[in-house]
Amino acid sequence: MRILFISLMICLGVVQTGLGGTEAKTLVHGGRTRPYRVHIPPSYQEGDPTALVFALHGYSGTAASFEKRTGFNRIADREGFIVVYPNAMPFGPKQKQLWNGGGIYEIWWAGQVDDVSFFEKLIDTVSTDYTIDPNRIFVFGNSSGGFMAHHLGARLPDRFAAIAPWGSLLAFNDFVAGSPVSVIHFHGAQDKGVLYNGLPNWGFYGVEHGIRLWATRNRCKSAPIVIRDDPNTLVRRWAAPKGEGDVVLYKLKNHGHSMPTPATCNLPEIAWTFFKNHPRSNVKTQSSETQSPAKPFAVGPYLGQIPPGSTPQVFAPGLICDTRPRRWESHGHFSADGNTFCFNRLRYVYITENTDQGWTTPERIESIPYHSYSVCLSPDANSIYVRCGPFSKLKRRRTPNFKGFCLRRCMRTSEGWSLPEELGAPFTFAHAGFSVAANNSIYFKYKFSFKKQGGFWIAPFVGNTWSQAINVPLEMGNIRGCCPGIAPDESFLVFYSVKPGAQLGTETNLYLTLRQPDGAWTNPKNMGPKINSEFYEHGARISPDKKYLFFTRSTGWNLRPLCDTGDIYWVELKEHLPESYR
Repeated sequence: MRILFISLMICLGVVQTGLGGTEAKTLVHGGRTRPYRVHIPPSYQEGDPTALVFALHGYSGTAASFEKRTGFNRIADREGFIVVYPNAMPFGPKQKQLWNGGGIYEIWWAGQVDDVSFFEKLIDTVSTDYTIDPNRIFVFGNSSGGFMAHHLGARLPDRFAAIAPWGSLLAFNDFVAGSPVSVIHFHGAQDKGVLYNGLPNWGFYGVEHGIRLWATRNRCKSAPIVIRDDPNTLVRRWAAPKGEGDVVLYKLKNHGHSMPTPATCNLPEIAWTFFKNHPRSNVKTQSSETQSPAKPFAVGPYLGQIPPGSTPQVFAPGLICDTRPRRWESHGHFSADGNTFCFNRLRYVYITENTDQGWTTPERIESIPYHSYSVCLSPDANSIYVRCGPFSKLKRRRTPNFKGFCLRRCMRTSEGWSLPEELGAPFTFAHAGFSVAANNSIYFKYKFSFKKQGGFWIAPFVGNTWSQAINVPLEMGNIRGCCPGIAPDESFLVFYSVKPGAQLGTETNLYLTLRQPDGAWTNPKNMGPKINSEFYEHGARISPDKKYLFFTRSTGWNLRPLCDTGDIYWVELKEHLPESYR
């Protein structure tokens, strides 16, 4: 009878291990039946919040084969966590399992399979069947499953506490706003399939670049610490505040793409050690009476971001910049004390402020209408300047209505922000691009004309108002300058120009010009290929300490019903400025 019972359980897909076991289950998602396997440790008790680890197989693998290969069940039985082994969907003529892990995979799948929403549903389903601790949900992935692990961490940061990908890469423009996600990435330096330097033609960053983006997104504070460096292995750690969001790169110097055996390097054991030391703390499971105060959005100067070097980096990816396609952030600008930051998101204006508890979550300024451009703060952060039309309670338009567009100001009030009021002369014919110096003087382009050479003007702020505009004596030659970004002390400015001979709406470059002691300006200098790309650079703003240039890099102009992609970048200015200007 006992033998018959065991045989029956095996046929039903249930393999008992003590009081726990592995059960084969299915979930219907997107009209497809998705199989997965759940391993329950013998120590599991209903009502006791338990950690959950997703283990994702590679291309052409299966949940059952990966379960046998990894040894996660043994670790789970010892440590008391639940393991879920899902199956990817069959793909292509050979019908081999492949995860939709971002980048080129999204193109290949062409919307037929959405694995991100599948995992959302799977988490909810498993959490209904078992008592899961929402602060301890993790994902380990091999190869295609590693790509998926990166994709899940980037797209569902509020569901996963940590990820552990092997032999995979982070997709371009994958982050969304959310909680820090701790990362331990494993990679063989000799990998000939998933190259250490990346697969840019497939839409994936190199390993080092991707890890730096994770560290920046998680607000890691320090340069990497070398944990281990021997002939076979290099391990570095980027430390995050309070350890929540640590990023570790585990580089196997002499290894290729295949996942190492436990005898060579036991990745599941290393990953679990990392997981159990990196739970998330911001999911509240206690009653409302005992809940702790909400965590700040970000902490530290420049929203706690790692300062960039001479190569531009996306500013605050996943916090300020939603780097996915068809998202748009632009014109990031800090107040003089660095404690207020405003920016455009799509065609709205958002603001975040640094308090004693940290930076507040960015909020849209409701009084500023849709189709607002070139937002800029006053030095004291009590005024916001923006080019927009009059406020309207009507639903937002799908195409901009430029009637009434002009430079306007919103004043801070006890109840928030006032309606935008037209500044009038001397800004009646100011172009969309402008910037504000530390003395509140405004630099702008006169009239909306790309054909007229020059055209930068300054309106000095005198006697609590702006005096008559004065032309900036700047010789541009055949450069069609636009949107001047002035340094706080007015010692230099950065502007963009459509490339000579190019049409409006094509490639632009950023230029820098210095103000000399006699008041003259140097001939504009192209800021070079590190900053200027094949895309569109515009919207220059200078940081309060003059150390950094903030600008927007986009795939086009944000004027269409379905906008182009734009992100705020920042870069160190040191190599572009003489020492006396820094």
